[in-house]
Amino acid sequence: MRLPDGTYQLQATSFDNLSELTLLKHYPAVDTAFAKSAMYQLRVSHIMLHGIEFVAAMDLEEDLTIRLWQSAAGISVRTSSPVFDQSHLSPYEYLAIYAVMHITAYRVFFDGEARREMLVPYAKPYGLESETDLDPYFNLLYDKGSIQVRPANDAILDLKNENAGGIPLPKIFDREIETDTAKQSILVLGLHKFYAQLRFDLLSVSMTQSGKPKAPFQFLNTANMLWKEQSAAAVKFYVALGNFASAYEEKEEEEDLAALIAIQRNPLSLPTYLHDRAISDNITAKSIRPIRLEMLQATIVLRVFKRQPFYELTATLRWDEQEFPLKTLPIKHRYFIQKSQVFSLIGNVHMLRLIEYFRKRPDILLIHESKYEVFEKSVLEPLEEAIEIQYATIRSASKEEKQIIQQNTERIIYLAQRGSFVYLTPVVRYGAIEIPLVTKRQIKGIDANGNTYLVERDEDLESSFKALLAAQHPHFGEQWHERDLFYLHHEAFVANDWFLPVFERLRQEGIGILGAQNLKLDKLNIHTAKVDIKILSGTDWFNAKITATYGDQHASIKQLYRAIRNKQRYVTLDDGTRGILPEEWIDKLTNFFALGTVQEGHIDIPKARFAELHNLDDNVEWSPETKREVDLFVKRLHHQQEFPAVEVPVALQAKLRPYQIQGLAWLSALDNFNFGGCLADDMGLGKTLQIIALLLSQRNQGDRRTALVVLPTSLLFNWESEIQTYAPSLSIHILYGKGRDLSPAEWSDFDVLITTYGVMVSDISRLTKFAFDTIILDESQAIKNPASIRYKSAIQLKSRNRFVLTGTPIENSTYDLYGQLSFACPGLLGNMTYFRDTYSTPIDRFDDHKRAAELQKYTAPFVLRRTKKQVATELPEKTEMIIYCELGEKQRTIYDTYEAELRHYVDQFDEDELEKNSMNVLAGLTRLRQIANAPALLKEGYEETISAKIDAILEQLDSIISQHKVIIFSQFVGMLDLIRGRLDDRDIKYSYLTGQTVGRAMEVDQFQKNDDRRVFLVSLKAGGTGLNLTAADYVFLMDPWWNPAVENQAIDRSYRIGQEKHVTAVRFIAIDTVEQKMMKLQQKKRDLAGSLISPSSAKTPKIGKEDLLDLLG
Repeated sequence: MRLPDGTYQLQATSFDNLSELTLLKHYPAVDTAFAKSAMYQLRVSHIMLHGIEFVAAMDLEEDLTIRLWQSAAGISVRTSSPVFDQSHLSPYEYLAIYAVMHITAYRVFFDGEARREMLVPYAKPYGLESETDLDPYFNLLYDKGSIQVRPANDAILDLKNENAGGIPLPKIFDREIETDTAKQSILVLGLHKFYAQLRFDLLSVSMTQSGKPKAPFQFLNTANMLWKEQSAAAVKFYVALGNFASAYEEKEEEEDLAALIAIQRNPLSLPTYLHDRAISDNITAKSIRPIRLEMLQATIVLRVFKRQPFYELTATLRWDEQEFPLKTLPIKHRYFIQKSQVFSLIGNVHMLRLIEYFRKRPDILLIHESKYEVFEKSVLEPLEEAIEIQYATIRSASKEEKQIIQQNTERIIYLAQRGSFVYLTPVVRYGAIEIPLVTKRQIKGIDANGNTYLVERDEDLESSFKALLAAQHPHFGEQWHERDLFYLHHEAFVANDWFLPVFERLRQEGIGILGAQNLKLDKLNIHTAKVDIKILSGTDWFNAKITATYGDQHASIKQLYRAIRNKQRYVTLDDGTRGILPEEWIDKLTNFFALGTVQEGHIDIPKARFAELHNLDDNVEWSPETKREVDLFVKRLHHQQEFPAVEVPVALQAKLRPYQIQGLAWLSALDNFNFGGCLADDMGLGKTLQIIALLLSQRNQGDRRTALVVLPTSLLFNWESEIQTYAPSLSIHILYGKGRDLSPAEWSDFDVLITTYGVMVSDISRLTKFAFDTIILDESQAIKNPASIRYKSAIQLKSRNRFVLTGTPIENSTYDLYGQLSFACPGLLGNMTYFRDTYSTPIDRFDDHKRAAELQKYTAPFVLRRTKKQVATELPEKTEMIIYCELGEKQRTIYDTYEAELRHYVDQFDEDELEKNSMNVLAGLTRLRQIANAPALLKEGYEETISAKIDAILEQLDSIISQHKVIIFSQFVGMLDLIRGRLDDRDIKYSYLTGQTVGRAMEVDQFQKNDDRRVFLVSLKAGGTGLNLTAADYVFLMDPWWNPAVENQAIDRSYRIGQEKHVTAVRFIAIDTVEQKMMKLQQKKRDLAGSLISPSSAKTPKIGKEDLLDLLG
């Protein structure tokens, strides 16, 4: 059909299924044979998948363009000129479709099956042949009748070859390189054919059975051999060979000799031969003979005689304990002296020149006596540096003269730097005369008559001196023969502070070192540090005095500290030089400085760090009394089984269990040494009772000493109650509420002051003016954050000693320890940065067990923690305790209002009328109990956050929940819901069971078996009977049930058959409420109390008006 824009569309048709018969239905012309030839006249101007554009030459001014494309709607075609037949294809439209159908290069752009068939062979190397659609992976390019296929994504590798994608692979040899074991490399010494030039040739030859070279002789290219060598000596060897192979001009003797020395060393151990040109110009088996190259070990001896009016000079060579006239020496090729098959290399340029000089002159040289003195000064004395001169004109020293010289003998090393090298020249000073070991100079003295005499040098002394120095570095062994001195590159000299221990050893041998100022050492001091540490004992501190000595320079403790603090290895000394800190001392000094505070001339180390100080015993000088003190600390405190026996105070109205007696002994041992500590027993093990026993013990020791107890508000009444119960002889005052008005001048009238963390922060200015004997922080995790205002306030308090109490010294991270122990044991853990970097970060982030063990070791004397499991045999089956909760201001106001209303209501009735209105009375009592829990339970719009009890249980949960499971019981479901919300805020997992709970068994099972469920919220109605919750070992009773049997029934949910833990039951009672008064009434009138509220009875309790008014205050 023809579309409005002139496009003709074969609807619902594609080239995949288009047949010629279908095409003819759209083209009515009878004759279609023209298409077979005419289709090749169409020229492709553009082609892409599912689209093509043809150009047909026309007689018109412009060519005809035919556009053909395929889509989901069908095949569409349109020409650039109008088509008059609207119902059929025009001839060119027909021709374009026909061409695509029959020309493969066109059809693959439209026919999906044909295209896939073409692409599969291309896809196989890429592993894509099984892909359903290959179009995304390949691009088709049409070029003058042919189609090129290109990958669309270069990242996909072509694996048609073994080498994937052309990735370079290492060359692998299938077999080892065969070597000709019969071939041997030899070195041949000779002269050049046309020049008087020494040359060396490297040849590869075969060897006869008798080990002689035989033809053919193959010359080896030393340049090619050079690149195959790894050793520096071999490289020098090949370079030296090349030096003689290529240069024919005259060269300096130094250059030749340097090359000859490298060749003589023969690092490849090649057989060496001499080529005789008299036999053959070419190297043959007959023209070479074996030789051995050696370094000449000889000395030129110059003798001076007096023959009037001349002085006579004769020169010989002392070699192998024989002397040879220089003229008769068998010199070979200028540089060698030949003796049989041995060629000895004259490796010293000066000796070479002297030999050549004397060989050219008469055997005896004459100097007129008038010139001799000048000659001696200008020639003979300088020659003494290199050769031995024997003076027949000078007598030998007498025995006495020798002794004078030898008694003043000193060994010295002179340092110098030239360019990048440091030179070490050994010298022996005989009296006032310095003789370098490299010289042959003789010692001359002048007697009383002005006559000269000669003293023999101490050859044994000089040889041992030379050997000692040669042993200090691997390079020195061969340098003596090479340069007659020792040298190192500057980098090797300072690398790893090589010179420091070497110079120290030499000084210990009595050798002086001079000339350090000539070295480019960036002001480094060449002396090894001598570090001394002395430990003295003060009243509250150990005093560490540290000195470091560098020769005659001393580093102060502040100079050392500055270097350690800045992580530098150098100490700036007073003379401007920089002393190097030995590696082994850097860690030791770092540890020492971390122990305390740097003062003028010493470090103040807290005595609490005695264990760490004891471990640094090496290289430390102790005063006797300090050593005894530290050893006593280690014995009494570091091993917690060795506490001195302690007497339980008679005034204590309680019987301590064995572990509590041990706790009292530990507290007393620390207190006797003025050390604080952290008592970290599990909740319910009696931390408060142990501290009360300590306070009684302290009072028994003499004058009254006032202690301060700081605690959360929720524990205020508990401490007051327990002191009154167990130590009524202790006088106490509560610094809270109206009690804060007490003047500090009156505080000393009491044994114990009790206050809260809030009051401590508010009244810190008053508290810091009083010096307490002992300060106790209960629930000390309150100051675990050193950045908190609580910590900053607590640390300002003044006292002789400090203790902290907590059930969980570590709640979130090791860093929790720092705030608590830095209060109890100032200085024990160092500063915050040190503790974080040394312990907290390595332990918490990297699980560093070594650091954890180290921290435990050093804090062990000051932390005592016993779990319920550890002291299980000493505990009763059930432990019961009460936590009294002080109502906050808002909660107290609400409670007092409702209590006054109920009291007024009761007061207006007589006994009979009251009995008739007992339900109203019961409802009033219930409202008061709800307010004591949380005013929000009244459903009268009070804030849900107002609840002293919920605040108290959350504090307790923080201290035990990581190690223990807890059941929380309440008669009021609304109270459980409030607690539930607070647990959600803290992301604490819990189970929940009320009368409305569906899936009761699943909740119980989750709590019993799922370790993530730490808390079980249970209502009285749902959990009163039939539950077995042995996974818990703590039971929290949120509101008292006046019938003790009901409370016991709740506790027994945890304490059942199968319970292997000891159960602690905690009652939360609101102070000055109907709850507290009912607890007292419960003791006097248990039956009456049980009748007030009985969950098993709906009857109205019978209670008299007098009892009700007592309850209501």
